[in-house]
Amino acid sequence: MRGAHIAYTMSDSNAYPGGGDKQRSTWRIGLFECFSATDSGFACCCAYWCCAPCTWSIAMRAAGIEGSEVVFAAHVLQNALPKTEYPSSSNTASSIANVARVWQAVKVRRNLYRKLYGTNFPESDLDGYCYHCFCPVCAYIQEVDAVMAYYAENKKKRLVYGSFPRCAQLYFADTGHVVSADSITFAEEASGTNAPLIIARM
Repeated sequence: MRGAHIAYTMSDSNAYPGGGDKQRSTWRIGLFECFSATDSGFACCCAYWCCAPCTWSIAMRAAGIEGSEVVFAAHVLQNALPKTEYPSSSNTASSIANVARVWQAVKVRRNLYRKLYGTNFPESDLDGYCYHCFCPVCAYIQEVDAVMAYYAENKKKRLVYGSFPRCAQLYFADTGHVVSADSITFAEEASGTNAPLIIARM
């Protein structure tokens, strides 16, 4: 699942590595290419080590993708419930919360992909379930990177992770303003393609 297909046009070769008149129609990085993620480094590591679901949810809400709050809440609930060695109501509730978290995360992943690259989603729900069940942090990083790359390639501006202890928050690098809910929106502006472009409201 490397970013090698064609969809939205990158507006400037200097805006982002791999720019120019090339086009993108899938994730910029593969599922296990976390060290190649946008703004990878200490702040990125802290963001996903301390609160990966929170970092991911902030980015998804900033891009206007609904449902990430459910994933975050289910993750908190799952970890808050006590675990026991034997079957119990708390173990059952934890399992239900995990299933809800994963399936909602898959829905968010699909909706993000469609906004960024069009409607031809190449993965099955089972693929997405496996990604968010067995390696959720890798999936989170891939999806947040897609938003950050899209913004950089089309607006020639960067989104970066905050410094500790605000590392779960994203910032506009040029202004230092916090990325908030719906601060990045999508509009169909690309010529010759159905893929939308990001417009940042700052």
